[in-house]
Amino acid sequence: MGGELQMNKMIKGSVAGATGIVLLMGGFGTYALWSDTSSMEANGVTSGELDIASATATWADASGDSTTAWNPASDAIVPGDVIERTQVFTVTGSGKNLEGTIDLTGGAVDKAAFAKSPGPGNWLTVDVDVTSSGGGVNETAPGSNAFVFSAPFDTETLTAVVTYSFDEATTAQQAQDATATMAATTFTIAQVRP
Repeated sequence: MGGELQMNKMIKGSVAGATGIVLLMGGFGTYALWSDTSSMEANGVTSGELDIASATATWADASGDSTTAWNPASDAIVPGDVIERTQVFTVTGSGKNLEGTIDLTGGAVDKAAFAKSPGPGNWLTVDVDVTSSGGGVNETAPGSNAFVFSAPFDTETLTAVVTYSFDEATTAQQAQDATATMAATTFTIAQVRP
C-alpha cells in the first residue's frame, strides 16, 4: 500500500510538470520579449476666414464752390451741385488657397422726377464708383465695380462713392421738388475653387 501511494504521488507530479510545460508552450505567442514605442505628435488644423463689413457712410458737397458740409437730412440739391456719398467696406480674408469674387449688385436709381421735358434723359446723373486699396483685392476691369481676391491679403478696403450731379443747365422750373432714390446695394463676397 505504501508503494502504491508513492507511485500515485510520482504520477501526479509528472502530470503537473507536463501540464506546466504545456501551459508555458501554449502561452508562447503572447509572451513579450523585445518591444519599442513611438508616438504621433498632437496635431490639427485651423480654418481661415472671409468677411466683409461696412462703415457708416459720409456725405460731402463736391460742387467746388461750396464751403460747408452736406447734410442729407436738411440740405436740398440745386442745379450745378455735385454731391458725394462715400462708404468704406473692410474685407478680411485668410487661408492658404483662398480665392474668390466680390460683386456689387442692386442700386437701381429711380430718378424719373428729374426727367427732362421735353426728353429724353434726366437732369440728374448718378454714378457709382468702387475702388480697392490694392493688395490681394483687385478690380476685374476699370469701372466694373467687380473684384477678385486671392491669398494672402489679410485686410483690404473697398471704397464706394455715389456721385449725384444736378445739371447746371436745368431750365425753367424743371426738376423742382423732385426726389431721386437709389435702392440698397449689396456687396457679395464668395470663395471660389479653381
